[in-house]
Amino acid sequence: MDNTIAKHVQIVKGYFGRLLHVKLFVKGNVRLSILVIYNYANNTEKENTLELYKEIERIIKEELKFNARIVISGDFNVNFDIYRSKLTSNQTIPWKMKIFDILKKHNFKDSNLLFHDKPLNTWRRNDSASRIDYIWVHYNIIPDLVYASTNKPHIIQTDHSTIATYFSLIDIFNKTALATKKRHNNAKMINYEKVTDDHWLQFNEEIENNNGKLDLENLPQKQKTLNKVWNLIRDTFLVTMKNLPMKKQNPNREDLPETVLYYKAYLRKLSKILLNITEKQIVRNGLANEEKKRKFIKDNLNIITPLLNEFPIGNNSKPLIYISLVEFKQLVKDLFRLVQAKYIEEDQIYKQEKIKFYVERRLEDLQDNKSRMIDSILERKRKTIILDRLLIERDGVQSLCLDDKEIVKEAENHYQNVAGKRSNNFLVLDDRWSNRYKPIQQIDQMCTRINVSSQAYMDDVTWLTEDKFHLEQILKIADQFNKFNNIQVNYNKFEITTNSLSVKDNDIINIKIGNEKKNIAIVKANQSVRILGVWINLNLDQKFVFNQCKDIIKQYNILVKRKDVTSKQLKYIFNHVILPRIDYKAQLNIWNKVQCDQINRIGRAMFKKKCAVVSTMPNCLIYSSFGYKIKDIYVLQLQRQFTRLRNQMNATGIVNTVLWIRAYQLQQDCILKQSPLHEWNISSNNFTLKFDLLGKILALMYDNNLELVANSTTSNKLTNGKCSLNGIIDHSILYKKGVFKQLSRKGIVFLSQLLSSDGNRMLRYKDLKNRFNISTKGRIPIWFKQLETIFITDHKLSRKVKDEFNIGRHYQFISPSIENVNVKSRDWIATYTKITDEAVIARIIDNQHDSLIAEHWIQDVKEEISPSVQLPVIKKCNGCDLKLFHTRSPRSSVKKRCLFKVDKQTTIKVKASSIECDKYIMDTAIFENLALAENLFYTDNSIGVNTSLNDVLKYVSPFSVRSKLLEIKSNLSDAMYITAYTDGSLKSHASSASHMGGAFVITEPISVIFNVSFEDQPSVVKAELLAILLLIMTCPKYASVLIYCDSQIIVTKFLELFDRSLAEINKMKLPYQIYWTLLFKFIKFFALDVRVEKVKAHSNNQYNDLADKYAKESIDEDSIIFHDQILNFKALIKWNHLIVERDDIQLIKQIFEADNLNQFLNLNRNNLINNRHFFTLVDWKTSYRLNKKSQYITSKGDEVFQQLAFKIKANELPTLDNLHKRSPRLYPSNLQCQFCKNCNETLHHLWTCSQLTFVVIIAFM
Repeated sequence: MDNTIAKHVQIVKGYFGRLLHVKLFVKGNVRLSILVIYNYANNTEKENTLELYKEIERIIKEELKFNARIVISGDFNVNFDIYRSKLTSNQTIPWKMKIFDILKKHNFKDSNLLFHDKPLNTWRRNDSASRIDYIWVHYNIIPDLVYASTNKPHIIQTDHSTIATYFSLIDIFNKTALATKKRHNNAKMINYEKVTDDHWLQFNEEIENNNGKLDLENLPQKQKTLNKVWNLIRDTFLVTMKNLPMKKQNPNREDLPETVLYYKAYLRKLSKILLNITEKQIVRNGLANEEKKRKFIKDNLNIITPLLNEFPIGNNSKPLIYISLVEFKQLVKDLFRLVQAKYIEEDQIYKQEKIKFYVERRLEDLQDNKSRMIDSILERKRKTIILDRLLIERDGVQSLCLDDKEIVKEAENHYQNVAGKRSNNFLVLDDRWSNRYKPIQQIDQMCTRINVSSQAYMDDVTWLTEDKFHLEQILKIADQFNKFNNIQVNYNKFEITTNSLSVKDNDIINIKIGNEKKNIAIVKANQSVRILGVWINLNLDQKFVFNQCKDIIKQYNILVKRKDVTSKQLKYIFNHVILPRIDYKAQLNIWNKVQCDQINRIGRAMFKKKCAVVSTMPNCLIYSSFGYKIKDIYVLQLQRQFTRLRNQMNATGIVNTVLWIRAYQLQQDCILKQSPLHEWNISSNNFTLKFDLLGKILALMYDNNLELVANSTTSNKLTNGKCSLNGIIDHSILYKKGVFKQLSRKGIVFLSQLLSSDGNRMLRYKDLKNRFNISTKGRIPIWFKQLETIFITDHKLSRKVKDEFNIGRHYQFISPSIENVNVKSRDWIATYTKITDEAVIARIIDNQHDSLIAEHWIQDVKEEISPSVQLPVIKKCNGCDLKLFHTRSPRSSVKKRCLFKVDKQTTIKVKASSIECDKYIMDTAIFENLALAENLFYTDNSIGVNTSLNDVLKYVSPFSVRSKLLEIKSNLSDAMYITAYTDGSLKSHASSASHMGGAFVITEPISVIFNVSFEDQPSVVKAELLAILLLIMTCPKYASVLIYCDSQIIVTKFLELFDRSLAEINKMKLPYQIYWTLLFKFIKFFALDVRVEKVKAHSNNQYNDLADKYAKESIDEDSIIFHDQILNFKALIKWNHLIVERDDIQLIKQIFEADNLNQFLNLNRNNLINNRHFFTLVDWKTSYRLNKKSQYITSKGDEVFQQLAFKIKANELPTLDNLHKRSPRLYPSNLQCQFCKNCNETLHHLWTCSQLTFVVIIAFM
């Protein structure tokens, strides 16, 4: 079955392999039923055969109830010719032939007998043959029957012949749906605009005359005759209306051409003639009689004669009425075939003309009617409901409204007020709600402004809870709220999604909502649900949405594949229809370049094919403005996510609060030393947090060298450590291998947290127990071993870190001294002693005096390896330089004790446990205890910041510029009226090394001249604006400032923004918005009265010329730098660490535009032009201007020219050089130019060939 027909199939059923029933539902309330039979061949299957017949009859009866058009075909294994002979001779019909009784009973006809007197046999084997295969049709589909025949099969070998029946599909599959017919009624109606008073008078007279003829008063007034009376009245009006001006109800419908209608009508007439001269009809109508035959032919001569004049066929030697019936039938068949061929030809011509017309109109619609063009290409159907009458009920009385204007008015009134009707009774508010809805007693109506959140009107609501009990509590409150506020809720659409692993497919949970219990379907965590058009799942799996977006482009490709469209039309639809749909669906998904390219590739392949572009056309040219300018999904994603994040950072209220909560959580998860909105250095490839959208957005921005820097007051910077791990460990190890998750759980952010306090050695894993108060039982984890391999050369030989990781002494972990702590005898200590200038381990012997006396203990060391990797086992020192006390005890062991005095200020308590006689093991590494004691001695208290400068000018650098501005501000401290001239200057605008500067000249109350140069993104307007900004920064509070400026742009923009609030200016998209906002912030903060007036440039104004002179000279002065602290009152955009002062979407667009152009120029095919000399020869402004042709004017000729232009740009013309690259065997490398025979035929040679110079000149002319 062809796909165009198969799409209408709704039901397919079988019956024990002997019957196949297919139901098709077609527009226009057409029901087509096809039955395919394979009857039992063996007569022993009588019971099964009769059951099959019963099933066939049951289906026929059921389908005829719906007025279905039925076709029954197949191998009946019964000969209908034998059945007819038995029926004619009144013989008993065998049981197996009962199938024919059923078909005749329900008005079915053998399609072959309708067109042939003696149909051919359909089965042959050896010497026997019979007709056992049939196609039977119901009488209601006979008008659509065209022809039937029996043919030999040519493709497969079988003993059965092929039976074919041809139908006209126009009235079956090409009908208009009933609803569409009602919307597009093609009947004629009265054109009231053209009806005059004379028409109405004439109409009234005819109605009166016809009314008298009707004699309605004498008609029987009974219910049975009511329809008859109504029909008479209706017919009277229809006849009388014909004299009034009429019009089509659907003026857009076009009639078929006369030629098509002409041949279509003759096809029907000839088909009717053929149906009347079948063998059966000849017998029934007595056409075997010569007179009746001649009369029949004569009656149809008015049909045959015109066709014979047009198609001269047959023997014209004798009149038609004298030819035999067989000859006449053959003549009609020949005419039918000729008319059918002519009809098809005319129909094709008409279709081609209409296609051409609509294609041309679609080309014009790109500029004039984009909506119609999109509907045409994407095959969008017009979905409208036309109300032509309304039943209105007022005060219990119903009335029928037919007036168009009144219908519109009543419909609008209904939909405006229907939602206001309460669907529940007024309820008494309980204490919870009465307090909420209690009126506010004191409201200043002049000052109070009430904001109503738009979320109150959202049609989807999502509740997040931890268990079923809390969910029911929330739903109880929500149900009360809905009832109080008359909000309708459809509980059948409720769904619960959970991350519980015990949930099975199709599970249902019973939830109490208010006072009722509802069964709600459970959605598993890996299944997606739709909320406001966006699909999400608790596993945050992107595959579902990703495949959805791919399907959108695939469906688009299917639609445009067979459309005659130009590249501009394709570009418009893809950029403005397809991509916005994908962008909306994917707003919660971040795709990397590979994933985006998978989607891009689907649309790009079809675009190249439709534009007749070779597949080797560089992709960068497809996305570049030098090429087709198709939008890249990756760029679109970056633009949307970047803008969304910036809006959240600049927002106020809960949106901004939630963002910073997410940022602080991300900071902890990724072990960053400050908020990720201030510092981020993780790429998308290394970022592995699956459930963090903010992190994915920042990683996407980092991949493209983009930053959004927030205000420094919200940086959440951690200052109690040295050397962030995020900055020194390879991210492929730190993040991809999951090391950061363990570090985050233990709060480890800095390298200093893992090193000893002297910064020389890495702590053992067990030492982390005391430092972070965590459990270190069990094996050493893998993440810690990975860190050891990074920081230590060989952790089995020494704990000393590599030189690049030696951070020096740090004071993050300073243990308190024992100065104010009560220590006991036999306590263990680590102390720093000046005798040996080092820290040692000791045990207190005497604590009864002012100074403690302790015994020196040393580590029990094996000489083969470093002490740092050995167990922290200690033993008594037998004597060293520390020994200050010599005992007189006769025991030798006492004489060997090493005793010394301890300084409490440089001593800390440590812990040790006995393991054997005179040996102890310490809880912490010995080198760490010694380092902590040393820290008490080397504590650094010199850290501090000079914050004495409390002025806005402290954010200006360098010092020389700041000093000059501070001096000017000091001189103006008492001034109340200030007059000044400002000017900006730009040098070498055409080159890449542009410089700009600015100056202001104060004339009153004192004479001051100041000039300075500016860096980054040079512009005359920016230079002028910064000069005014610096002037304002030097003005005292409450001063009146008059500024003369020769830039009309500055003056106009200043007047436009003067009356706006800072919040409004902040939301506007302005060039140099940062500095405009800063300017008005200072004006409002200093309460200045500022006026900016225009002065004509170079008009011999002394002070303006002076400002202009110093602005030009300022280019050689020191460049001013504004610190980020003064600029980031809102999110600052940075690219490559440079502040960017333009719209973020345009910035990203231009970045990738430059990247695409760079990729194109770096291709091997462009080596000839990819050099500095060539770039200086190119007039880039003119090149861009020529490429910026109208995007909405297109034609076939323009499309062909564009295809040639892009092939030239991409060096894809079929020159011999390119052909050799594609097929080196077919095109050898030694082939020369066919014109000059001197050089290789390359793209460059086409423009320089001596034999083609004249051709090129003519082409350009």
